[in-house]
Amino acid sequence: MRREGRVATISYLVSDGRPNGAIPTAFGTRFRISRSRFDMPIEPIDLTALISSVLGISIVLIPIIGLTARFALKPTVEALARVFETKGTGEAIQILERRLSLLESQIENLESGQHRLEEAARFDAQLKDGPPKPSLPGPTAAR
Repeated sequence: MRREGRVATISYLVSDGRPNGAIPTAFGTRFRISRSRFDMPIEPIDLTALISSVLGISIVLIPIIGLTARFALKPTVEALARVFETKGTGEAIQILERRLSLLESQIENLESGQHRLEEAARFDAQLKDGPPKPSLPGPTAAR
């Protein structure tokens, strides 16, 4: 690459004598289309003008992009919300069923414990009363 003032020149060099762009293949030489010389002027960039242009365009484009995204994404977001809502409902029902079955088993355990306590209280009361007293026949009328 050589520089001539403000113009950069790129030259393709061919070292084996083939024309520029020639590709050897098994069936002969195939040519590809390419430019042998590429001249491009290099201009300085006015950074202030570039930044002001980008900011000026952004003032208009940001609200437009926001409105477009809102109207374009609203149906998608609502559909996803419905999917997650129904998925969450199924999981919530399963969790509630598990909790309900756990509560039922705890209630059964409490009822069986209560029955055992009642039986123990009756047995304790019988022990405190002492052995059962034989019932005596009642007074008989004198004849």
